[in-house]
Amino acid sequence: MTSRSAFRPLARLALVAVLGLGGTAAACSGDQAAPPQPPPGVEAVVTGTNAFEFVPADVEVDEGDRLGLVCEGSLPHNLLIETPTEDVVVAECGGLEAAEGVVEVPPGDYEFFCNIPGHREAGMVGTIVVN
Repeated sequence: MTSRSAFRPLARLALVAVLGLGGTAAACSGDQAAPPQPPPGVEAVVTGTNAFEFVPADVEVDEGDRLGLVCEGSLPHNLLIETPTEDVVVAECGGLEAAEGVVEVPPGDYEFFCNIPGHREAGMVGTIVVN
């Protein structure tokens, strides 16, 4: 016959394994930290998501306005405005960070995008109207 004391180490091991897997599942369920706040005093804010989207995807600002970029998930993003002659970097931030930049392009309608490899191709684009 097997004694009960022989099963206690196995029961403890099973309990540790279950608790350990529960912690792993919680850690893998997504970002636990709250997204950062936009920089104070910006005229408009765009959020970069882990789903490779800009929210909102359509923005209207005045030339010289301060534009905030919030990276709500663990991925870094940046925001560039595509002009006929160059791509103008407005802001860039790491995961769960916020940054800001000045919109320094002439009035017009432009596409903005994230140029981190694969992000633009995944859909990180939007339209910015500069007045």
